Amino acid sequence: EPRRCPHGEPIPTGDGIMPVVNDYSLIEVEIGTAYVISRVMTRDAEKLKYLGALGLKPGVVFQLADRAPFEGPLQLRVGEQTHFIGDSLATVLRVCSQKEFDAV
Repeated sequence: EPRRCPHGEPIPTGDGIMPVVNDYSLIEVEIGTAYVISRVMTRDAEKLKYLGALGLKPGVVFQLADRAPFEGPLQLRVGEQTHFIGDSLATVLRVCSQKEFDAV
């Protein structure tokens, strides 16, 4: 019984109750903190393919390592890998703590 769809959206319980998701835009979170990708808020196939190639999908734990000024790229650490993504791509990623992710 999955609790989320592949994009991270919650799936209603068998009783029809929709879980509440508490997450935040990636561009709003603190540097140096560990987060989990909660949802991917796009249906753009090219963006989804690129994010998937980077391993950035719901359930993945990462750390925001740095944020360049003036809407510059964000540096993400996923395990031993480091990725850079632009502000426009970062806006489609919703993130939360592991506890918030597991609560859905």
